[in-house]
Amino acid sequence: MKSPTLLPSMKTVAQAAKVTKMTVSLALRNHPSIPIATCQRIQKIADKLGYKKNPVVSMLTTELKKSRRRSYQSTLAYLTNYPKERWREDSIGKIFDGVTEQAHRLGYKIDVFFYKQLGMTGRRTSEIIHSRGIKGVLLSPNYYPYGYSHIWLNWSKFAVVTVGNRIIKPLIHCVINHFYHSMSLVLRELKKLGYRRIGLALRYEDNQHSDYLYLSRFLLYNSTIRPSLQIPPFTETYGKEENKWRKDLQKWYSQYKPEVIIHVSRYMPKWIAQMSLDVPNDVSLVNLVVTKDVPVLQNMAGIDDDPFLTGKIAVDLLAEQLYHNELGIPATPKVVLTYGKWVTGQTVRRQRRI
Repeated sequence: MKSPTLLPSMKTVAQAAKVTKMTVSLALRNHPSIPIATCQRIQKIADKLGYKKNPVVSMLTTELKKSRRRSYQSTLAYLTNYPKERWREDSIGKIFDGVTEQAHRLGYKIDVFFYKQLGMTGRRTSEIIHSRGIKGVLLSPNYYPYGYSHIWLNWSKFAVVTVGNRIIKPLIHCVINHFYHSMSLVLRELKKLGYRRIGLALRYEDNQHSDYLYLSRFLLYNSTIRPSLQIPPFTETYGKEENKWRKDLQKWYSQYKPEVIIHVSRYMPKWIAQMSLDVPNDVSLVNLVVTKDVPVLQNMAGIDDDPFLTGKIAVDLLAEQLYHNELGIPATPKVVLTYGKWVTGQTVRRQRRI
């Protein structure tokens, strides 16, 4: 019986390249301490010899590193365009909590940069971050009165991940909630509770943030039910003031009388109360973003999208890029989707049909 051919080891590659095993290890992940030409030469030798990483060894090494307390490695930039007085509110604050916990576990420090409030250009922001020796950048969720759906940084100098939202240009790695799945889950749970006349009220920024996936899933649902049960979604045009939006919301409710309103706003219960309606007796409410441990969102029914976990995953994704020294705009951006969970709250009730 012919014995199996042994795969070349890292030591074999090192001998062929006339370097140390450590140099091979660093070169195979494009470590910045190794010249690019040397990395490419060693990688070609490894490919020619048929070198492959042992997945079992890699897994054991990873677990060993996880079990150790990490010493300081470097600093990551957390770039936000939220005002200083609001950047830790609600789910945004939970995302940052997840970012800081995972960063510290991996040995990173976090520096926060208030991008828009400083009034700085992308060029100046890049210069400051780069001057501090920072290569990893996390872009926080967007604050829409400022907005950065398009943003300029000196991308070639950084590894970047957006967390909790995505930017339109350029396309880079991001970690976001599976908005389409969240709406599907809400509609499924409401059907179980006996709701038939379901309404959707979204602001301009809600549609922008979800890339219109909440709205598109709801419109698909509407197309599958009887016309008599269909309620046109109420969506805001950009720049509408709160009072104007609330008045239009009241007109919409008076015209269509939904049994339940799906929304994404911490202020919806207040607006409904100002319309002299009782929740859930007159109308029920479901929030697509219900974050646990946030007082203002307690007792609401809806989707817990676990922003804390989103923050942790974003750091892992960024650390992976830094490990491989992958800087600049990725050729193929990754989108990591997180699934939300249904939360039963006091703003819904089981419907009784006669």
